[in-house]
Amino acid sequence: MAAGVMKSTTIINLNGTGNKQWTPIVPTVAISINGDGNAEEGQATITDLKFTPDPTKAAAADGGLFGLLEKNLTLKNIVLDGVTINHTNRVGALVAECKGVLTLENIDVKNATLDAKVCAGGVLADGSYSTSSVKMTNVAFDGGSITVDKGSILPFAGGLIGFANDIKLDM
Repeated sequence: MAAGVMKSTTIINLNGTGNKQWTPIVPTVAISINGDGNAEEGQATITDLKFTPDPTKAAAADGGLFGLLEKNLTLKNIVLDGVTINHTNRVGALVAECKGVLTLENIDVKNATLDAKVCAGGVLADGSYSTSSVKMTNVAFDGGSITVDKGSILPFAGGLIGFANDIKLDM
């Protein structure tokens, strides 16, 4: 599959109620998503993302819209509203763990409750790899809570990025 490009201004409700749970996306190709379908609509909105992992599945260790990112990911003009992610290793509303190139522009995370065992960030949990490169332009964490188990080996939390050791960062 070739690199994907998606353009949308749709409000996407992930309906995270009851037993419906989100499975974080782990891309195998470079992806670009632009929520600015036309000037009148503005940003695309994704609502009601909920994730509590199944403890019997190792793949559910990280939580976010995207889990482990090893490829290039570009996200533009997106609002993520009403995120609840509980009790995973790494928690980031957009990306849990970045080992690739992450470019974010005009991103707003609102009304988020992020609770992690290891590290948590309002946008990105862990970008602590020499292969990580993160560029953020006009990115905000607009209210909510971020907590980390203080008994963890990496009890790091941040409004935008939870842990960013050895990362190329452009803000």
